[in-house]
Amino acid sequence: MYTDTSVCSQHGQCIAPDTCSCDQGYDNTYCEEFFCYGIRYDNQSVCNGHGKCTGPDTCSCDQGYYRNECELYDCYGKPHTDASSCSYSSCIAPDTCSCKQGQTGDQCELFSCFGIEQNDTSVCNGNGECTSVNTCNCRDGYFGFQCELWSCFNQTRITCTGSIVFGDLGCNQHGKCTNPDECQCYTGYYGDSCDVYDCNGVASNDSSVCNGHGICIGPNSCQCQKGQWYGPNCEHGYCYGLGSTDSNVCGGHGRCTDHDTCTCDRGYSGDECGVTVQRTIIGMGIGFVLLPVVYAISTVINRYVQSRKRYQLENPL
Repeated sequence: MYTDTSVCSQHGQCIAPDTCSCDQGYDNTYCEEFFCYGIRYDNQSVCNGHGKCTGPDTCSCDQGYYRNECELYDCYGKPHTDASSCSYSSCIAPDTCSCKQGQTGDQCELFSCFGIEQNDTSVCNGNGECTSVNTCNCRDGYFGFQCELWSCFNQTRITCTGSIVFGDLGCNQHGKCTNPDECQCYTGYYGDSCDVYDCNGVASNDSSVCNGHGICIGPNSCQCQKGQWYGPNCEHGYCYGLGSTDSNVCGGHGRCTDHDTCTCDRGYSGDECGVTVQRTIIGMGIGFVLLPVVYAISTVINRYVQSRKRYQLENPL
């Protein structure tokens, strides 16, 4: 009957036989049809699929959803529209995160760098911090995507193939760069960058190395002044083309005590000890033998002897 309270689905008035005048928002023959924001009440997508359309433009939202069309929800206190929700991954339902590759945890708060969890001591090769997926923040002195590289004293070079060489340059190629600015020197080398070595117990940068007659070019390896000195420690000199250890040096009558410097034996003089200094003076029955002197003095004595002879001839006793 038109007076029945359930007539026209309780959403209209029966104004004639089988004729309903529907309330606003209701439609169809018996006013049984209505919509929520343009979508039929019994459509699965009504109220964004997260509630029931209980009346015209009236949604009763499922738990966790809210707003007029049940279009909003939160993940752990943050609206799903907030980019920072789920640690910058995707909030796909109330308190439900869909993590990006490399992220784990209820809120995607855990992540990894190159397959290693962020809190693993070996992440970023133990030389940095994994701050986001596959992003390492390296400690001072380390570099590379996984903090796998380092240098000694800022010395690195890139080869033609694109690889980076860092283990020898900063250590002067005399050691291995084992940590930033830390060299493990090869035998015979020392110093922060393996730049110091000894020649026969004297540091290579000491002015007295190689007896001051050469340069120390490697551990116990002297490069002597060419043509002047020789020997493992540049301890032997040359005198006029002959080494000090040659039996013929200084004419065989002296010692080569410095470069081109002969100390002659008694009775010899001259630059190369080639002059014999021995003269006899006869007078008053006593003979005197001159001591060896330098070449210039021997000439003076010789002139004196000649003049003395002439005098004796002119003035016989």
